[in-house]
Amino acid sequence: MKNEASSGAVALIKIYGYTLNPTVIKTNYQELSKTLIKSELTNTTPVTHFLKGKVYNARTNISVVGASVNVEKKDPTRQTISGSTGEYSMPLPSENSFALNVKSKGYLDYSESITNPSTSESMVKDVYLTPIEVGETVTLKNIIFHQSKYNLLPESLPELDMLVSLLKDNPTMEIELSGHTDNKGDFNKNIELSENRAKMAKDYIVSKGINASRINGKGYGSTKPIASNAKEETRKLNRRVEFTILKK
Repeated sequence: MKNEASSGAVALIKIYGYTLNPTVIKTNYQELSKTLIKSELTNTTPVTHFLKGKVYNARTNISVVGASVNVEKKDPTRQTISGSTGEYSMPLPSENSFALNVKSKGYLDYSESITNPSTSESMVKDVYLTPIEVGETVTLKNIIFHQSKYNLLPESLPELDMLVSLLKDNPTMEIELSGHTDNKGDFNKNIELSENRAKMAKDYIVSKGINASRINGKGYGSTKPIASNAKEETRKLNRRVEFTILKK
């Protein structure tokens, strides 16, 4: 069977991520086939290093099927869906730092900033999603403030955007947004600082279209530690912002 092509036409054909640069195409299918066979492959380095793992229910350890998994980095965002056993896999980002975001209906969104010391080896990262339940408390891991300050830093915004997305996906959900400090410094000033941090986070969320009545902001100062204040290594864990689900 012949496939007519204009004499002198040039083709650029991509197959599975490789680019074929054939020479001038002749006038029939047989000549075209010969040209493709002789053409050189560009970008011939296959993907050999992956970010992979499984997505689980944090309460039952059962695999979560169909979770959306995406990586935010300098290059275009990569996205995939967890498979029938909760597994996911995608090319490992070339950057040493990137954000891993995972979401699935009925679960709290998951976000983590990952630092990978080596981009020359595959990386395994299992993810545990927390079911949406009243009373569930989640620490917003990537909310960052300067010491004794309450202005939000740019690094904090992706984490808050995930919370905005969660509230939009669950329009009847109401939360308490709470600020916490360690035990260093004046007790009353720490209460005030934690209140201001919670307020700044709430104001940002409201600015994204969430009704303020759905968020109760509160500062607890150093009254609710989750780790020892004896050493800085553990004391820093107490400087945090959390949200608690009040209504689904």
